[in-house]
Amino acid sequence: MLARRKGFIMLLRVAGVVLLSLALGACGDKSDPQKERTLTPPTVTKTTKPLPTASATDIESSLMMPELGTVLKPSDMIESTAMDDGVLITRLKDGEIQTTGRTKGAFWRIPNSNTLDYSGQMLEISVTAKSALDTPSTLMVAYSTAIKGNSGWKSFETGSDYKTYSFTYKVEPGEDRTPDFVGIAVAEGAEVMVSKISINVAP
Repeated sequence: MLARRKGFIMLLRVAGVVLLSLALGACGDKSDPQKERTLTPPTVTKTTKPLPTASATDIESSLMMPELGTVLKPSDMIESTAMDDGVLITRLKDGEIQTTGRTKGAFWRIPNSNTLDYSGQMLEISVTAKSALDTPSTLMVAYSTAIKGNSGWKSFETGSDYKTYSFTYKVEPGEDRTPDFVGIAVAEGAEVMVSKISINVAP
């Protein structure tokens, strides 16, 4: 009788261990929905406000001495040297001078051109210049949007006296947040003095 009771108790213990193992296994296999859930990050849409449209007053800008002598920057092909009555424009290298980007001439970065929309505007670019030699010199002027195109070089024959030379350029449609430039260069063998550069909306 005693042996039978001990056997029964042992059987209960074994059954308890088996049940406990099964319970623990079930707990371990139970998946955590929080862990299994794949979180998709929210889609972030960047919205850029359009540039304000430039008015005629915004665009109207001019450079004269002495400011012209510090703002008109040289390039690796064209030198710009501030003098008493203007900026001397000379060649550093022979060869083709590009009009893309800020141009390969001496250049002026146009105020407001990267914060206002110049699209569709017909601009008038004017340069007051004279030959720095005893003979006429060829002045070259370009307007560049850096991204949407440029005017190409416009050539003018300068004499011994200061005179204003002008051309028009229509800015292509489409927003452009890069600055625009006016480039100044001279033909090979030429030297020019520049006393003023201005930009206006063409009448």
